[in-house]
Amino acid sequence: MVFVLGDDSVLDVYPSPGDVPHDIEGLDIESMLALCDERGRRYAVEWVWPNRHGRFLWLLPWSASGVYRLRPDGPPDPAVARSVVQRAVGLGRPGPFASLSEVRALVAEPGAAADRGLNSE
Repeated sequence: MVFVLGDDSVLDVYPSPGDVPHDIEGLDIESMLALCDERGRRYAVEWVWPNRHGRFLWLLPWSASGVYRLRPDGPPDPAVARSVVQRAVGLGRPGPFASLSEVRALVAEPGAAADRGLNSE
C-alpha cells in the first residue's frame, strides 16, 4: 500500500505503487509532498516521458502531462510513514481505511501492517 501526501495535506491511500500513476497525472505528481508505503519505504518518481511546458506564439502557456512510474527509494523506515501520516489533515482516497485515525493507528504500531496483511509487496 502507498501513502501519497498532497500539497493540500490530504492523504490518499493506494493498494500498490502501480496504481498511483493511473490516478494522479504527471503534472500533479510534481506537487506531492511525500510518497511512501506503510513500512516507511520512500518512493521516487521515475519519468518515462517528462512533463512538457511551453508557450504558443510566445504568449499562451501550455503544459502536457508526462508519464511516470514509482520506484522504491531506500530502505523502510517506520518513522517516515508515521511522519507522513501525522502531517495529514484529512483522508482523500481512503483505500481500506474508514478514517485517518485508522491509518495513524496502523503506522503507530510496529508490525501492524503485516498483522493485517497490508504489505505493499
